[in-house]
Amino acid sequence: MDRRSVLKLCLSLGAFADPARAALAARALPRRFSGVSAQPWLALAALPTPLEEHPALGRALGVGRLWVKRDDRAGARAGGSKLRKLELLVADAEARGHRAVAAVGGVGSNQTLATAVIARQRGLGSHLYLLAERPSAAVRHHLLAQAALGAKQQLVASEAQAARAIAHLPERPYSIPMGGSSALGNVGFVEAGLELASQLTPHVVYLPLGTGGAAVGLALGLRAAGLDVEVVGVRTSSYATGPRLAKMARETSALLHRLDSTFPRDPGRLRLRVRDRFVGRGYAEPTAAGQRALTLAKQHAGLELDLTYTAKALAALAADAAALRDKTVVFWLTYDARRVGSEGASARDLPASLRGYARAVL
Repeated sequence: MDRRSVLKLCLSLGAFADPARAALAARALPRRFSGVSAQPWLALAALPTPLEEHPALGRALGVGRLWVKRDDRAGARAGGSKLRKLELLVADAEARGHRAVAAVGGVGSNQTLATAVIARQRGLGSHLYLLAERPSAAVRHHLLAQAALGAKQQLVASEAQAARAIAHLPERPYSIPMGGSSALGNVGFVEAGLELASQLTPHVVYLPLGTGGAAVGLALGLRAAGLDVEVVGVRTSSYATGPRLAKMARETSALLHRLDSTFPRDPGRLRLRVRDRFVGRGYAEPTAAGQRALTLAKQHAGLELDLTYTAKALAALAADAAALRDKTVVFWLTYDARRVGSEGASARDLPASLRGYARAVL
């Protein structure tokens, strides 16, 4: 679509009277598949995010041309790539009349923290159901920041226990799935694939694979753009099994086909490859390879990674360097390293089951 057509679409939507609507009208997915514009969608992220070439880091890793997709800059405050899914999920919650949201994740989950931030901005209540993980300074900060944002937090033993607790809440909150990965949440990363296609045609994209929705959506979006690009999801937990990824691909494609019949109903065989051997001892457990990758990113590009997700993804990219020497490679930086304020919150503001994380000597 040329600039004149975009201008015409913006005018038809009354976009100049509403900057958020103008931002949404310029997004790649609704421009290409106009029926998607009927889906409620908030402009929470500053998109498109920059795509930067980092030759010094590429040389240090031993790859050809290395580009970094700076989703760490997606939010005015915080959230990184999490905002892409929350734009759709929170919009859906508000459209359905919910006054609170509920999310599930680890005690150090970036998803639950981003949910608490956006809920506070939108005037929504937030209920966070948190799974145990290794104590760390980041976990302590997440819990205190979420308390400062007014989120109600509870330690749970499983996703199923969280679902039962959410079902009994009198507020009847809108339930956000683990990692925001659902047919609707994944649409945010279908948009991301089309966004990347407008910036560059790489050979391969590396990103962390947690719950899997980002990798699935990205692969669908790149294919919808007509590009033959391999997406490499670097496993950071055991959550996203092959059948679960395939199911999400089918459900995401079906949703987009319902919104716009020109979007393919059948996802077919996506160019999505999963790298398995970089998890280490488990979710949120740092690895030596991840620590080396984190150090290289800081030294050669000034990039801040986290040891749970992005460092493991960059470690996989480094391990694959011999096969990438003649390739154009994109590393998707999902992590926003900026700290959300926790001023005024202390361990006393947490439920008893979580206070140990805040008091731990780290």
